[in-house]
Amino acid sequence: MTELNRLERELRMRQTDFSTFDRLLKKASDRRAKMTPVTGDAVDLPLNSAAASGAAPWPDYQQFLDATTRRRIERLYGPDFEAFGAHL
Repeated sequence: MTELNRLERELRMRQTDFSTFDRLLKKASDRRAKMTPVTGDAVDLPLNSAAASGAAPWPDYQQFLDATTRRRIERLYGPDFEAFGAHL
């Protein structure tokens, strides 16, 4: 984040106060679907408000990915996760 602030100064941009992100991230995490595990590998169920509220099963993200898609995502975004993983 220090480097991003340096870049903002260099570009004469308004400085981002990253200390405010904790509050914003907490607020955003409250809006995520509650995890009620889905059993099995096949995902064949409605993803509706009941599922999002935790009253019905909501699949884990891994259940949406087949092996080919997972490899493609890892290849495309692997460097980003390595670089920014400590901040996610």
